[in-house]
Amino acid sequence: MNHVLEAIRLADRWVDAWNRRDLLGLLALYADGSEFHSPFVTLMPSVRDASIKGKAALTAHFEASWAVGPREKMALEDVRLSEGGMTLYVRGGCAPRMEMEFRLDGAGRIAWSKSCLTQDLPTPRSA
Repeated sequence: MNHVLEAIRLADRWVDAWNRRDLLGLLALYADGSEFHSPFVTLMPSVRDASIKGKAALTAHFEASWAVGPREKMALEDVRLSEGGMTLYVRGGCAPRMEMEFRLDGAGRIAWSKSCLTQDLPTPRSA
């Protein structure tokens, strides 16, 4: 991804779909064989490793995450572009603060992602 507006739009769509618990909207952002790495994957009793692959596994993960209980809304704090992708910094959702790295395919869908907890958000570029 090389355009900041495209990155912000994708980030906004992801956070909006998460907050509305819109499974189809969220899955539409992912490529069919996407890989997902996150400590939250182990919320599913059948998963021992912190990574999953494919939309069926993503469906089970998102549904398990939403079923754990009420969560505060996720808020987008920052988006950073990187070679072939982007990183979102968010508050709320499953954790107080989280960093989500996305690598995109040629169609702009998420082909690989990694989520991790973070204590501090990065210093804004304008600071």
